[in-house]
Amino acid sequence: EKTVDPAAGILRLYDFTEGHFSAHPELLCLLSWENLNRARYLKRSKVIPAMSSPVLDKLRTLIERGEAAGELREGIDPLHMYVTLVSLAYFHKSNAYTLSRMFDTEMLAPSWQAAHKAQAHELVRAFLTGARVPELAAHI
Repeated sequence: EKTVDPAAGILRLYDFTEGHFSAHPELLCLLSWENLNRARYLKRSKVIPAMSSPVLDKLRTLIERGEAAGELREGIDPLHMYVTLVSLAYFHKSNAYTLSRMFDTEMLAPSWQAAHKAQAHELVRAFLTGARVPELAAHI
């Protein structure tokens, strides 16, 4: 893990997450159902928090190492970064049927998925390595 470039490691986490959602569309349905039901069953699980914590710890380690080496900008919050990665991997898949109709494009087409993945990589890398714009951040 210490030899992995921090930005590349974070992009690998995105790729894993995106690939997992692609390979297991039933997970998208399960997550949507749990959200509609305010995590009714998830609240009972002792396993899910234990599974999620190590992912956040590894992400935190990559971010800290990247910041210390000057490879990543400072001030990246690991939980916000994780939620961003999952958002980029999840939303277009979980809403593909409605978005496809709304915008008259086939969002589940391999070419659209590949283009979205490439754009997600660009967005994440730019966020991780780019300079923060203080005047914009102040308005949030």
